[in-house]
Amino acid sequence: MYAMDGLLNLVNAKKAGELHLDFGVPPAIQVQGELHTIEGPLVSPENIELLLQNIASEKQIRDIKRRGNSKFVYPFDVASHFRVSVRTSGKSFSMKLYNLEQK
Repeated sequence: MYAMDGLLNLVNAKKAGELHLDFGVPPAIQVQGELHTIEGPLVSPENIELLLQNIASEKQIRDIKRRGNSKFVYPFDVASHFRVSVRTSGKSFSMKLYNLEQK
């Protein structure tokens, strides 16, 4: 199971521009325009929901479930922020997190 802090720390360490999270496949990061799969287990629907709960409020999650998508900014630490794009995909979610420090 993946933890959001660990994934975002990896994004920052690799100077990646994006983190892709979809259930049924491992996470992937985009570095200098190339998508790289992170070695590890497939993301389960339960894991992706827990990852979303780590960065979104209960109200945001209710709105995502109602509308089917949402975008917001997540301040990860003092020096990094991510633009989060979430959409529902069946009974689960998919997310892309764009590292605003890697423009």
